[in-house]
Amino acid sequence: MRSQKQREPIASEELSPLVRFLKKLPKAPFPSTVNGKVFDSKNMN
Repeated sequence: MRSQKQREPIASEELSPLVRFLKKLPKAPFPSTVNGKVFDSKNMN
């Protein structure tokens, strides 16, 4: 049980940047990989 509690804070920190990226996107609930690829394509063009 203690192991899971220790993983919570670590996951939160790792999610911080992910959440920011998702918030920057127009409508990205979770599939940021697909949106990310599309975004990269638009950036390259």
